[in-house]
Amino acid sequence: MEHYTILKAEDGVQGEAIALEEIPDIVISDVMMPKKNGYELCHSLKTNDKTNHIPIIMLTAKGEHEAKMEGLQQGANAYLSKPFDDEELIITIKNLIETRNNLWQHFKSKDMFLINEMDINSFEDKFLQEVFQIIKDNMDNENFKVDDIANK
Repeated sequence: MEHYTILKAEDGVQGEAIALEEIPDIVISDVMMPKKNGYELCHSLKTNDKTNHIPIIMLTAKGEHEAKMEGLQQGANAYLSKPFDDEELIITIKNLIETRNNLWQHFKSKDMFLINEMDINSFEDKFLQEVFQIIKDNMDNENFKVDDIANK
C-alpha cells in the first residue's frame, strides 16, 4: 500500500470523525466494531453531504448473503468476506478510486460549471414561455394532461 496514506481508527465513532475531518479518497471498514458498527458507519457517511461521495469497502467475517445485502443497502460500494485475497482488495481500491476520479474529470470538464446566473435566468424564462405556450395552445383540448407537456 505504498501509494496510499492510511488513517486508522479504533472504532466506528472515531472512524466517522476521521472521515469527516480528513475526507479520505476511500473508507475501508470492518463490520464488527465497537461503539458504531460498520453498517452504522456506512449509513452515517453515505447520508452526510460532506462524505456521501466517498467509496466504502466493507470487510467482514460475516459471509452470509443477508450480511452482504445489509452492507450494500447501507451504501457500501464493495463488500469482501474474510479471509479476503489481498490482490482483490487492492484491485477493488484502485477501481473505486479510479471510477471516482473519472467521474470528477468528466463533470469538471463540462461547461455546466461555467453557466452564470444571467444565463440560468434566461434559460428559465425561455422554458417557462414554452410551457405557457403549450398550455395556451391546448386550452380547448379536454384530453390534454400534464404528461403531454413533457412530451412536447
